[in-house]
Amino acid sequence: MSRVASFRNPTVNPLSRLGLRWSGVILAVTLIAATVAPCAQAQETRQRISLPGWRQPFPIEDIVVDFTIDAPRPAAFAAVIAVFDDMKIPTAIRDSVTGMIGTMNSQPLNFFAGRRLSQVLDCGYGSTGPNADSYKLTVVFLALLDASGPSRTKLRIGFVAAGKEPVGQNILQCGSTGRLEEAFSAAVSKRLANPRAP
Repeated sequence: MSRVASFRNPTVNPLSRLGLRWSGVILAVTLIAATVAPCAQAQETRQRISLPGWRQPFPIEDIVVDFTIDAPRPAAFAAVIAVFDDMKIPTAIRDSVTGMIGTMNSQPLNFFAGRRLSQVLDCGYGSTGPNADSYKLTVVFLALLDASGPSRTKLRIGFVAAGKEPVGQNILQCGSTGRLEEAFSAAVSKRLANPRAP
């Protein structure tokens, strides 16, 4: 015996009902994906940076400059440590497991890594000249190392700061000029070529 399907509302096509159901499923999946994606991105970062003047923490990867080092990761890590010491950059973080080295809360006076602050950081200009030379800075300088094959290493350097005016509460975001990252990378390559070089 054949059976004929019957519907309570004959004016609604069953395919339309199926379409509505799938639309609801797609919408639910989209909402879940939109919720999960930011969480996944947050977990992927090596370090989130929190500085005065920024509304919320941000991944260090947002500001890094990339370099390629012709050396295995262990040798590159040792060379990077040596350059930090040579340049007298603080290293509160020396993690060989995650491949992260540097500082997240340095407060230099006038100079950083042997260079005048205004040469390596851009905090804008005031009535007395570059704000980097007159504001109180909180500096983040991190090196991230990842193996890029058996004999190559990816070196990523993140350099950023917040500047507070000497008198008052004004806080500025300070970006890197790029000079220090270039000098640092060159010093790492030099150190690998001649381990005894200062």
